Amino acid sequence: MMNIYATAGLYNEAEELFCSMKRDGCLPDSYTHLALIRAYTQGLKYSEGEKVIILMQKEGLCASCAHLNLLLLAFAKAGLTEEAEKFYGKFTTFGLTPDIESNRIMLRGY
Repeated sequence: MMNIYATAGLYNEAEELFCSMKRDGCLPDSYTHLALIRAYTQGLKYSEGEKVIILMQKEGLCASCAHLNLLLLAFAKAGLTEEAEKFYGKFTTFGLTPDIESNRIMLRGY
């Protein structure tokens, strides 16, 4: 269900489902967070997507390049090259090194 909301850019619904899962004692995993990031990026809520990555770290989940690349791709598609460059520079703050897909996204963005 989360992926359906994410693909449609229905970030409010995705966020509501995410919160209700947590309330009901179901701990969201890495894939659930990935879907929430996708929902935010589809809805052009980039800062919210970045907050999800920070939330993952606080919850003890490791973000992967896939999580960060979703946000990076959203910046690139929107033509937000400066924001993409800044976010690309933040990979190390999340304990990651940009992978080949990250580099491809940046090249497409330019």
